[in-house]
Amino acid sequence: MKLRYDFDIFDVSPPEEGGDPELMGFFVRAGLGGGAGTSQVALFRDEETARALREAPRAMRAYFLESGFGLNTYRSGAPVDHYPATDEAARLRVIERLTANAGLFALPGAEQTPPDGFSLSDFIAHLAIAAPIDMPAPAQASTPTFDAISAPLPKNRGEAPTARASAALNQIAGVTGRLLRQMPRLGQLRRP
Repeated sequence: MKLRYDFDIFDVSPPEEGGDPELMGFFVRAGLGGGAGTSQVALFRDEETARALREAPRAMRAYFLESGFGLNTYRSGAPVDHYPATDEAARLRVIERLTANAGLFALPGAEQTPPDGFSLSDFIAHLAIAAPIDMPAPAQASTPTFDAISAPLPKNRGEAPTARASAALNQIAGVTGRLLRQMPRLGQLRRP
């Protein structure tokens, strides 16, 4: 099976300076900065491609990690062999880092890549054909319409939360669950 090398840019906002030192260390080690602001990471869309990179030789993984890639997946909704035009500058920065880092790692040749393995030559071929596409702004419907954290809780057990509060709390729980599944180390961190 031939891997798909489409990737998207994902914005990651590290926690504020002075927060939990373990969590801050996690973001610094992940190459996502040590303070406020937004960092960007390139993530492949296809799980099989991300898996192949995770299983690639250490030098290949390190090369991609140092160049701004992550090992999870993310889909912007762009069609195959296209990427959101708004990602152009971030993609260029990633490609520049890939170029600058190429001589720093002992990358395996095409003859050393298993048939279902991560292929640097196929990745480079994809870069040559990928094209930008204008995409609509993300829908705002996924954002809760009210602050469920600050919503008053029922005063006694017999008083059920409103349907709106229940839906927002379920959405927060779902997002938190997905985050913890993607970053198992976060589940181990505790606030002082």
